[in-house]
Amino acid sequence: MPPSKHHADAALQGLIAAHPLFTRSRLTSLYSDFRPLIRTNPDGYTANISAWLSLLADAAQLGLLPSSSSAPDTLVLTVNPPLISSLARDDVGRPLAIGAVLPTSIYTPPSALLSLSSWALSKLPLIGTLIDPTATPATPSISEETINRLTTQYVLVPNLETCARSILTQFQAQHSGVVSELWTYDSFLASFPNPHTKTTLSQTDADVLLTYLSRDLPSLTLSPVHRIIKFGNPISNSTPEPITQTDITIATLKSTISQTHTSLDNLNAHSESLSKRIKAYLAKKDNKLLALATLKTKKLVDANISQRAANLNNLEALLFQIEQAADNISLISLLDSGATALKQLSTQTGGVEKVEEVLERVREAGEDADEISRVVASGLEGVGVEGGGGEVNEVEVERELEDMVREQEEKERKRALLEYEGRVREAEEKARREAEELARGLGGVELQVGGNRGEHEKDREREKEEVVS
Repeated sequence: MPPSKHHADAALQGLIAAHPLFTRSRLTSLYSDFRPLIRTNPDGYTANISAWLSLLADAAQLGLLPSSSSAPDTLVLTVNPPLISSLARDDVGRPLAIGAVLPTSIYTPPSALLSLSSWALSKLPLIGTLIDPTATPATPSISEETINRLTTQYVLVPNLETCARSILTQFQAQHSGVVSELWTYDSFLASFPNPHTKTTLSQTDADVLLTYLSRDLPSLTLSPVHRIIKFGNPISNSTPEPITQTDITIATLKSTISQTHTSLDNLNAHSESLSKRIKAYLAKKDNKLLALATLKTKKLVDANISQRAANLNNLEALLFQIEQAADNISLISLLDSGATALKQLSTQTGGVEKVEEVLERVREAGEDADEISRVVASGLEGVGVEGGGGEVNEVEVERELEDMVREQEEKERKRALLEYEGRVREAEEKARREAEELARGLGGVELQVGGNRGEHEKDREREKEEVVS
């Protein structure tokens, strides 16, 4: 809900007091008629202009400036006497050089701003982008008489760009197909609030924003006659196509479904309210007639709810089928593009015969390389490994290899022996524990573990010999 006038005025005064460019030491200069500084102190003049532009943009973004509509304008600055009065302070009075902030070179009548068909952003004031701190302004300012006589409006470009980015981010986050790209004007306003104030966009802000998104980015297409908005597909990042009759039907169907949901919510709330009234009447015995009349009304409301719910189901089923058909069209189009791309790539390879020819050349080149390697290897036979040209002693090499084999076999026998002895110890320990547990269970009768120890020792030796052999 937009702030009340009293709250907005108080908040605006608080913003001025807290603004970093409106320090107490600079207030007198900022609120004075500083236009003569353009000749005596150009840097000070430009600093004051920049400070006012920053303050006005911030105040508009927060919805604190006077507006002709119930919703505050955050993207457009309206210059008129109420604006000057809202900026007045008890300690320094009214600002006397606002006209210098809005030079005649960026003046435009309000009709050019509010008309979507005639608005040309390049010819409109771009507050926040025309001030060059290194340049000396040379255009005359708008007189206070003109401000008091005419209402002029200016686009706050930094605010507009921020708002547009936020709207596009919100749309991309909820994009789910063709249906989500289409909106009626009213459903767009209801679903995309002003990111600065979290309220519904004012009429002026909405017109400026939609024109900017459709013409300068462009991210959507407009149909002012049918009041339909069509976003571009964020996945393909393509320019939005013109709005068709099918688009108008889908957007209208979406809007009708949304309105039906809202209507059902209101009817359900009304039905619940009637139920409470009936119970209250019945609690008092002398209100039976009122309870009966209220019950009849509730029956009518409930019948209306049932009818609208059935209509809503039919509309949603139809919208689902339309969305499914649109997705199928997109899929077929994508498959067609993929087939075309695949055909082009296949053509670039030269076809099957070209591929077979290339593979044959690769095979021949490989055979040539192998032949070269064999020739080089045969040519090196008899060359000494130390470069001295002597032959390798084959007997010495075989003897060294046999020594390495015996050493490896000895390591394997030792490893096998250690593993065998470990298993024997584990088995004996397990047998001993089982014997002790059995003895305890038999009341202390001593059991001999392992039977004939001598025979077991002989068996163990035989197994050991088998392991290491």
